Amino acid sequence: MISPVQALLARTMLKLSQKEVSAMLGFAHTTLSNIELGDSDPPASRLQQLQEFYEERGIEFTESEGIRRRQVLERYGFRRNRFGLVIPMGSGL
Repeated sequence: MISPVQALLARTMLKLSQKEVSAMLGFAHTTLSNIELGDSDPPASRLQQLQEFYEERGIEFTESEGIRRRQVLERYGFRRNRFGLVIPMGSGL
C-alpha cells in the first residue's frame, strides 16, 4: 500500500490538485487531504484505489516511500527483471 508521502508525491508529480483527484475518484476532498497528511487510517481498499489511480497514470511506487514515472520499456522490447534491471523481453533472467 502507498504511504501518505507517496500519495502526495504522486499527485504533485502529475500536477493535479486534491480537488481534481478526489473528484475523479469520488472521494471527499477532506478524505484525500487527511490521507496525504497521515491524519487518518483509511481502509486498505481506499488506499488501493488511490494507488491504482496513480499507477494508471504512469506512476511507480518504490519500497523506500519514493515514486518515479514508469518508463515505456515494452514499446522498445525491454522489461525489468526481479532485480529492477532492464533486460530484453523473452529473456529468462
